[in-house]
Amino acid sequence: MYRDDIEINDKQYWDLRFETDWDESQGRQQSRYFARVALDHLPSWLVQLARAQRMTICDWGCAEGDGTDVLAGYFGAGSVTGVDFSDAAIRKAASFLPATQIPGGGLGNGGRAIAAVRRRLFVQYPGAFP
Repeated sequence: MYRDDIEINDKQYWDLRFETDWDESQGRQQSRYFARVALDHLPSWLVQLARAQRMTICDWGCAEGDGTDVLAGYFGAGSVTGVDFSDAAIRKAASFLPATQIPGGGLGNGGRAIAAVRRRLFVQYPGAFP
């Protein structure tokens, strides 16, 4: 699957991953797992603020949208948008989760405030937020 002519983590790398071994590597399950871990570590003040101000949550690097779906289940459908730079991931997300907001490029947030939630940030730095 990996090729010497492709840099790890560039767009071509991720398109290839989503087109070849993402499913067999349990990428979809991992996305759901890490979204649940992020929710378990979100400070209550942030959850309250996001709900009170009706913020849009952006799952940046959403892959095939599975974590976005978990976040939407928690914050409410329509309040979470998934964004990824891999065209292959976005195509699959649109077919797997048609009700989840995953635009094919750009945030498409209609001018609403965005509370950017990057799952890995909360996994790597739990407790770093007041």
